[in-house]
Amino acid sequence: MPLYTTDAIVLKSINLGEADKIVTFFTRRYGKIQGVAKGVRRTKSRFGASLEPLTYINLIYFGKEHTNLYKINTSDILEPFNKLKEDFDKLKKSLFICDIVNSTLKELDVNLKIFELFLNTLKIINRAKEIEKVDILLDIFSLRFLSASGFTPKLNNCIYCNKILSFNSTLHTPHSALSERLGFHISKGGVVCRECLNGSEDVVRINSGTINFMKKALTINISNLDRLSMPHKMERELHKIICDYINVHIDRKLKSYNLIDL
Repeated sequence: MPLYTTDAIVLKSINLGEADKIVTFFTRRYGKIQGVAKGVRRTKSRFGASLEPLTYINLIYFGKEHTNLYKINTSDILEPFNKLKEDFDKLKKSLFICDIVNSTLKELDVNLKIFELFLNTLKIINRAKEIEKVDILLDIFSLRFLSASGFTPKLNNCIYCNKILSFNSTLHTPHSALSERLGFHISKGGVVCRECLNGSEDVVRINSGTINFMKKALTINISNLDRLSMPHKMERELHKIICDYINVHIDRKLKSYNLIDL
């Protein structure tokens, strides 16, 4: 049987029998896969802590091509993300993005852009000092994830009249923008201008500053968290819209949504 080697991030594990586990991985080379780890729950298991969720590892597994369940040979920790796991606020927010990846990606669909986004986001959360910056990072991750999955929101033109919308160019969204209301169509994934807003169905009212932030979030280097700021009211609004948008496209509510307190 073929032997596969790749680096991977552990997404989920469930108990199997008395000593085994079924583990779900997001791998760089082969996409999302599942494998059985024999004897992992025994005290002297050779796997140690390498198969805990949110652990970055080098993985070797084997099995028939395109099987539903592989057999795990070895796993070596590349980055344990201990600071992330020891901080409850960081942990629950990391589980939120883990849930997005696990719930949305199909098995064996390779997406290097999403893998790098996921890995880099975990690295930033792990070393972040301000939890407020992590909250903003969640929304940036979600928008980038949607874009890499083929669901980039339409933010430059009104989806009804095609009017070009202009916004403040600064990353620090002014509080005056809070008074300017536009709309966002969740199922169509696009912005609605003020003129088309009245009478539009299935449209959520949204601040123009929130739309501006969404545009910037798709291009900014996420390592520059210190440059980002956003009024709390707009942050809550953005987070709700992004979650609703994801739920529409994966056709179910994210289990971890209630873990996020914004």
